[in-house]
Amino acid sequence: MHVMRKLLIVLTATVLALPAATAAGAQRLYVAGAAPAQSGVFGFTIASDGALAPIDGALAGTDPFFGSAISPDGRSMYVASAGSGLHSFALAENGSVTPIAGDAGPANLLVATVTPDGRFVYATQGGGGGGVRTWTRGADGVPKTLGSGSDYAGAAGLAIAPDGRHLFATSITGGSVRPFTIASDGSLTPGADLPAGASPGSTAVSPDGRFLYVGSIGAGSSIRTYAIAPDGSLSQVGGPQPTAGSGAYDLLVSPDGRFLYVANASTGGIGRFTLAADGSPTMGIPDVPTGGSPIGLAADFAGKWLYAHDVAARQASGFSLSADGIPTALPGSPFDVQASGQFGGTIQITPDQPPTAAFTTAVNNRRVSFDALGSSDPDGDLVARYDWDFGDGTTAPNGGAQLTRRYGKGSKHPAVTLTVADPDGCSTAFISAGHTPYCNGSDAATVTMKPFAPTFLGKPEQRAARIVKLRLRCPSDCRVKVVGRVKLSGKGVRAKKTKLKGTSKKLRAGKKRTLKLKLSDRGVRLASEATRAVARLKVAATDDAGNLFKDRHGIRLR
Repeated sequence: MHVMRKLLIVLTATVLALPAATAAGAQRLYVAGAAPAQSGVFGFTIASDGALAPIDGALAGTDPFFGSAISPDGRSMYVASAGSGLHSFALAENGSVTPIAGDAGPANLLVATVTPDGRFVYATQGGGGGGVRTWTRGADGVPKTLGSGSDYAGAAGLAIAPDGRHLFATSITGGSVRPFTIASDGSLTPGADLPAGASPGSTAVSPDGRFLYVGSIGAGSSIRTYAIAPDGSLSQVGGPQPTAGSGAYDLLVSPDGRFLYVANASTGGIGRFTLAADGSPTMGIPDVPTGGSPIGLAADFAGKWLYAHDVAARQASGFSLSADGIPTALPGSPFDVQASGQFGGTIQITPDQPPTAAFTTAVNNRRVSFDALGSSDPDGDLVARYDWDFGDGTTAPNGGAQLTRRYGKGSKHPAVTLTVADPDGCSTAFISAGHTPYCNGSDAATVTMKPFAPTFLGKPEQRAARIVKLRLRCPSDCRVKVVGRVKLSGKGVRAKKTKLKGTSKKLRAGKKRTLKLKLSDRGVRLASEATRAVARLKVAATDDAGNLFKDRHGIRLR
């Protein structure tokens, strides 16, 4: 049976019944199986040359699996299934897959996705009583049904805007697309439907959140473009753009927003469109054949690799991507991925996790050294970029992990901001094309703090006595060590200097503390002879984070 016609018949049915399918980088690839003997999730590493190698898999019954999504934190995967609702899996750091017990919800689910904040899971339910169904997602990844969702007959394709405020779904039977506003509690408010062509089943959003793309899998396959208003409402941009092939079951926008890829399952090729400033797609090259029937697409955040899951065989075709976004088949492709797919979205790559920014300071008088080697990346990548903002109008873009600045005399040290990125550029920005994110950007990639320094309190003079008092406080728990001498001057003094007995104390963060340095009996006598005495102190402080401080401090003794 023709692939497109077969899938249209399946997807418009109230209850789905599928025939049996025929037979290191840090980001990993996972596929969801459609055939009864392959109903599970299978994981693979991505080698430096793009080749796939199996890690682990987990079977979960005999229900055919459809569209899937990986949570932004990369720890959970959710798969829509025909007979038993939403299936949930935990993805371990080593790539292993474990089923999660959670609310499955209704049957006849087609596509799943997770909000950018990871709090909610949505899935489309096909058939006449269909709609968009909602789950909350716990910290452990377990989904719990949230209300009844929002009804939308024939719901199929699904995408979420990168800002997490709006969701878009298509109706494969109604030939329309509908925007939804996502409330803070996860509930959905539907907007106005727009026509979307014959059997619209695939969706994608531009990473800048300005445009929605919808693919028609019916007769005369085409791509429609919609501008997304700030309130989430849609307006069509231009007319439908025909695809070279037919059966556009999955759409994917590249991480940089320059290209749109289409999985044309019926004709066995990958289409590539360039995207104009107004969002409209232009077909620039003929479809690249896969040697099968591509049903789902996934790309890595670096924009190096593209993979297409097959509907008719347990394989995924791999491609390298040129600077112009042109796919070229990888050596060894297609790869055995242990399961065939069905509908769009059955193949996903874990989101790139951003580095965590951290730095320490070492203040030595007017010179301050900054050390950001403590920044780390959860994916195991090296931190590749360090951008510094010193808070006084000066910056050091890509200034490296270690650098030193000299401040003017009497200058205060303003707060300094460090922003880090991994080799692929994943940093603070959340980057997604509406489905599994490319980069789970977060504030962890930036940190702001002042160079560590105690604050000296009290007047710069005190009455001459046996004890010299230094009052200060630290911004964090610290240990302070003070040593020094008293410099003497005046007619008839017998010594120019006399030593103070140093002291070392622990200080609680923000607590005022007085450190006392003692003069010897001889020092007291010498000081009494002087007409002018100044305590010259050397102050050294460290905190638990490894920040250092050294400076001189003077106190006049009268």
